[in-house]
Formats: sequence, structure tokens, C-alpha cells
Amino acid sequence: MHYKNLVTLVLILHGRHDNLDRQLLYYKNKGVNILIADSSNEEHNFSYFENIWTYKFFNGLNYTQKIEAVLQLVKTPYIALCADDDFIIPNALFNCVEYLERNLSYSIAQGNCICYAKESVETKNIVFKPLYPPLNNDFNESDPFKRLESFLSNYRSVLYAVHRTEVLKEAFLDAGKKISNLFLNEYLTIFIPLMQGKCKELPILYQIREYALDSDDKTSDNLGTILTNKSYKTEKESFIEFIVSKISLATDCNAEHIEKFVQDLITKFSQSKFVINNPENINFKKKVGKLIKYFPLIGNKIIIRNREKELEKRLSKVVNTSEDLKHLAEINEVLRACSKTKNI
Repeated sequence: MHYKNLVTLVLILHGRHDNLDRQLLYYKNKGVNILIADSSNEEHNFSYFENIWTYKFFNGLNYTQKIEAVLQLVKTPYIALCADDDFIIPNALFNCVEYLERNLSYSIAQGNCICYAKESVETKNIVFKPLYPPLNNDFNESDPFKRLESFLSNYRSVLYAVHRTEVLKEAFLDAGKKISNLFLNEYLTIFIPLMQGKCKELPILYQIREYALDSDDKTSDNLGTILTNKSYKTEKESFIEFIVSKISLATDCNAEHIEKFVQDLITKFSQSKFVINNPENINFKKKVGKLIKYFPLIGNKIIIRNREKELEKRLSKVVNTSEDLKHLAEINEVLRACSKTKNI
């Protein structure tokens, strides 16, 4: 498939070298152009390396600086970022490229995402779960401001989506001087790319992510905190100023109008369900579950079985073809193999 030559998969590494080893085992002989962006304290020692892979060592750079730097090295028209503990399925990657090739008004494409529990890798069964409900959104409004509003009202991260390289380069250009908060990088992949083009979610299995309670996105303050906590005042203002300046360059709109639009949009988003978890918002099933668990033995068995059925039902909406099952089986095998090697 000629789409292989049009996209670069950037693997983002910082310190977790075992994760990179298992990623490269998965991508071995799959024909994926890979660029490894490593900001670890020491360079990685490779046991295997393909000629369509590239390794760059960025010691001393923070996340934003590293992404800005590595983007300048990408020669293909499309790019996808991938964290070192995740997997993007090659065929899905190429399908997204194909969609963008056929739809020139779009700048972003991705598919559905599931996750596996990190703690389950060394147990009897690796547990795969839906990370989001299956969506097939098409953010195709012709007005870029309305498109941004629509996207943030139906938010899902596009940090690891397939992007047009030149658009993502522009989004991160000079960002290393302005942005230092890890969490804000996710939003750099939204504003300029959505202003430049439309966004499509394809009904395909695209990514398998590791879910861990100690990961950076779980331990970093979210956007709601960043926008409301006084200690983040300078970072917030710098981020908004950066976004406003980028949009001003891309449109003919008045800078004051753009600033008000961005301020209002971010404030509204920071108060939405996508960044705020309300402990009082417990659905009916959870309330019933809390009652059942007080009945010894049988109560817990009922809860466990109901959760298993619910999980199977939700997962089947995303993993629904024989090819999908093959992808999960292969990733399961890679995780198992690398876990055994690690424990020897």
C-alpha cells in the first residue's frame, strides 16, 4: 500500500526503554516509517533496527521542545505521535492517511481507541477495555470558529491522531519558548489544526493505550485546575496568548475578537464534563452496585459478572471484526513476551 510512504509514526520516549523495546517488536516488519524522539538521560541500546526507522536523542528538552524539534525532521506529508506505552495499529494509520488524501479539506483523522490495564499485563488475563464510547464524529463545519466550538463540545483528544505534518509543525512552531506544562500540549494539537481543516473520526479500531493510575496524565493537573488555580496564572496567560497569536496569523479577524473567543471557549470547556469529574454524578447502575456489594459472597459475584458482561458489550462495539481480534491477540502476545523477558 503506497500510503505507508506518506506517514511517519513518531514514538515519544522518555526513560521507559522497556516500553520502546516492546513497541519496536510490535512494529517489526510492518513497513511503518518510525521516528523515535528520545529525551531520556541516556541513549537507547537497540537489539534490532530497521532501515526505515530513525532515532533522535533530545537529552535536556522538555516535551513541547522535543515535539517542536522532531516535527522539523519529518519529511512525510502526514504524521502521528504515539506515547511509548501505546500502540497505533498500522492498517488503521494508513486508512487515516488514505482518508486525508481523498479529503483535502480535512487536517485530522483518527479512529476508535481502547486501552489495557497496566497492572493486568503480569496477571493471567490482560484486560482490554473501551477508553471512550465508539464515535463517528465529523467536524466538518465550514466556519473554523464554529468547528472549534463543535469539537470542544464533543471532545476527544487528537494528540495521537493522524495530522497533516505542515499544519502540526505550525501549531508547535515556537511553542517550546511559551509552553512548559505537559498537559497543555494536548490542546496545541487542537486549535491550529481545527482552524486549518476539518476533523474526522473513522469507525475503525485505531489505537490501544496503556491505562495506568501513575501515568503523567493522571498525576498532572488538568485544564480545569490550570485555568482556575492562581498558581497557573502565568502559564494560562502564556498559553492563551500563544493560541491567539497563531489564530491571528491564520485568519483576518481582529485580535481582540480572537482573544475573547479563545478565552470564552477555553473557560466553557474547562467547566465541562470532559475535564471535571463530579463525584455526585453517580449513575443508577453504580448505586445498585453499591447496595448489592453489601450482601456477602453472592453480592460480589453478581457485581463481577455484571461488570464482565457490560465490558464485553461495550468492547464489542469497538472491536467487532476478525481483523480487530487479530490485532488484540498480537498486542497481547507482545505484552506477554516482553513482560516475561523483563521478569527473567
